[in-house]
Amino acid sequence: MSNHGFVRTIAFILFASFISCGGLSGEFAFRMPYEDVYKKKTAPVEFPSSVAVDWVFAFDRVKDNRKIGVLLMRKELVWVEIKSRIDNVSREKTCIYDRISGLKDGEYRIVLTDLKKDNRLIGLKDFIIYSKEEDEE
Repeated sequence: MSNHGFVRTIAFILFASFISCGGLSGEFAFRMPYEDVYKKKTAPVEFPSSVAVDWVFAFDRVKDNRKIGVLLMRKELVWVEIKSRIDNVSREKTCIYDRISGLKDGEYRIVLTDLKKDNRLIGLKDFIIYSKEEDEE
């Protein structure tokens, strides 16, 4: 095989894998009370239980209308679903918004799935809720 043919073969394989992995993706960001902008947070993400925190998942690109499963889970012996809903995204609406509030101390996870693609995982974000009193001690 010539060098030119080898390069074409590799380029075709990379292009095919890029197309097949072209699912929905994006990033989470959070906004504390009295803040004007959402900020990306790296692990560990922690919030006091006394504060309501807004979150957003901004999709990198949405080509068509999709139904998105939005789950909030709490870690017990296993991850337990405590809240779920369905949201829609499209070319015009590329973000999903929600609020974290009224949760007990513990470990939580936000999970987003693509309902059109058999609940394929789009994104997840773990966070911890703690009591303000524990922080002050």
